[in-house]
Amino acid sequence: MVGVEDFEQIIGGVLQHQHIYRSNPDFEDRQQVCREKIWSLLQNQPDLKAQQNPYLFMILVNLMRDFGRKQARNQALQTRVQKTFRPELADRVSAKQFDFSLDLINFFQILPTTELKVIFNDMVKFPEATINERCRRLDLPRTTFKHRQRQLGQMYLRWHR
Repeated sequence: MVGVEDFEQIIGGVLQHQHIYRSNPDFEDRQQVCREKIWSLLQNQPDLKAQQNPYLFMILVNLMRDFGRKQARNQALQTRVQKTFRPELADRVSAKQFDFSLDLINFFQILPTTELKVIFNDMVKFPEATINERCRRLDLPRTTFKHRQRQLGQMYLRWHR
């Protein structure tokens, strides 16, 4: 039976084709994403070839392109958020933090639904929590939580202008 470890050569070729080398900080993440995709394909096609398989190669290349786009999108969002919340002067950090806390309180008060208030409150109380932790704590499906999180972000950006 063919295992995921038999596909390391094609994974290496895909990463090299995309100019992702061992020195790249995302190398192991991308390698793992390829392994997961191959594993899912092996569940449906146990006779999948590990050698001379241009179809699989293109699937993995497109997967790496999607991964790169997603990272770029997340980085752009993170940069935008950092610009919004970055204090301009170091000696006014505490005053800025106080103003930001007041901002959060005012924003919380204008939220239209209780569900959004509960989600926002959870995000403020537990800023380092993962999405899975939040979904368990709030008893929400992951897709619903992501939709509400996006909705909160858009509302905050419109309100903050």
